[in-house]
Amino acid sequence: MAKLRLLCLHGAGTNATILRNQLAPLVRAFASHDEVEFHCVNGPNEVEEAPGVAEFYSGPYLGWLTFPKGHANNAILRSSLESAMEFIAEVVEEKGPFNGILGFSEGANVAFYYLLHHLRTRPFEPPFVPFACAIFFSASGSGKDYNALLDSTENIGQRITIPTLHVHGKEDANSEAAMAMHEYCAGGEPELILHPKGHVIPGDVESVQLIVRAIRGLAVKSVISHTF
Repeated sequence: MAKLRLLCLHGAGTNATILRNQLAPLVRAFASHDEVEFHCVNGPNEVEEAPGVAEFYSGPYLGWLTFPKGHANNAILRSSLESAMEFIAEVVEEKGPFNGILGFSEGANVAFYYLLHHLRTRPFEPPFVPFACAIFFSASGSGKDYNALLDSTENIGQRITIPTLHVHGKEDANSEAAMAMHEYCAGGEPELILHPKGHVIPGDVESVQLIVRAIRGLAVKSVISHTF
């Protein structure tokens, strides 16, 4: 299997270094055969640190979206998302090509939106451009948050058809958006892994083995989708 290059987006109030540590069990699992490159990048905005992060990690604490205090309306969400899309497009241009995109928490939401954004703005490109697969860890938000995200796509009505992997915890109380996202990717035969923990990238042996197996399968599916 050719090496899978993944563009990796961290959660809100963290940074690329923290995400690399969160992904460390997976990095180690793939290291012996040099199968996967996890290319973690910093978000463009300084934001408040995620709960408990400052105790273990120094800043800067970064995110992909910025809002005024309080709840963002759809116009503010759309503007913030569009800025994030431009930033990610620049990363793809400068550091790509990538085979897939991976996101954790807010990073998963933004990765999902990027795929929708690409469908809307470049409808005649093949569905596997610029990413042939996607991995979403602990996509965050309520059903209302998810609907606001979809509304910001201007209701294009298109579905994501590339192969996707969706991973979130049974104890994650904020997973409505993750489940809805899984359904939205039905055209690409999405795989779902539920681990026993909460809003984290799991590091236990059983979960890591399941995820490694799924990512290897995702890599094969993405090659097939390129071919056909």
